[in-house]
Amino acid sequence: MAEALPVAWLADAMTHGIVNAPAADVDADLLMPTMARYGEEPPMSRRALARAIRTTYPGWTPKRGQMGSLDEGMEALIEALIAALVNDASVDVHFGVDVPAPEAAAEHAGVSASSVLWAAPRVNDEPGPALTVVAVGYSNDDAASVPVGYGTLFPDVDSPISGILHESDVHHGQRAPPGHRLFRVMVPHARWDGEEESIRAALRKVLCPAEPALFEVLGTRRVPHVGPGHMQRIEAHAEPWSWIGWSATGVAITHVASEAERLADLMRQKPAR
Repeated sequence: MAEALPVAWLADAMTHGIVNAPAADVDADLLMPTMARYGEEPPMSRRALARAIRTTYPGWTPKRGQMGSLDEGMEALIEALIAALVNDASVDVHFGVDVPAPEAAAEHAGVSASSVLWAAPRVNDEPGPALTVVAVGYSNDDAASVPVGYGTLFPDVDSPISGILHESDVHHGQRAPPGHRLFRVMVPHARWDGEEESIRAALRKVLCPAEPALFEVLGTRRVPHVGPGHMQRIEAHAEPWSWIGWSATGVAITHVASEAERLADLMRQKPAR
């Protein structure tokens, strides 16, 4: 990314805000495939795809600049998928199973390795940086000085916060109670001393001086490691199982829609058997 976007502060702010790593350590082919001109062009242009997606929203159309989203966030999508899978007689769902590798998954399910869709990092892949996510909320009056927008990225390595998403500003679905705004704060462990107070102090400095009405640590996760050459290594994937998910295809939900459209187009092109 440092080469694809040669403005150091901007590139670092972007990559820290998305994958919590400096631009020099992030693969541009994965993060910005269009800008890096990686891979084949999708059969449908991005503009045509965006128009097609807009027609699928039930009863409303997102305004220009607004993110289309579910009223209850991604949780609603996950719960709907779980309900559909549980009620599908052709699907068995297993929890708490130790399958550390695709081969183990194939053996557990009694299928060939070529039938496995592996959505986790590969066994030998380098683990990515740890990240804690915090939800903070303020009354509209307390947060009046915070501009309405998508969010803010922080390239300053002295700050424990790498990015703040203005959760309730940009989504159609309600994200906060009436009269309040909700923000999602990214805290990479490489820049944090582990103390909650250091996050609160940074928030008072960069977001809002008032005490938040909500301060909740949502959890800690590891972001996939996507160093330079990541997509070339994926392209050289020679195992019989298929690798899907964030580690393999990118971080944006629009990537999923584009890949689904591309797959459907390729399937239409294949002769019937």
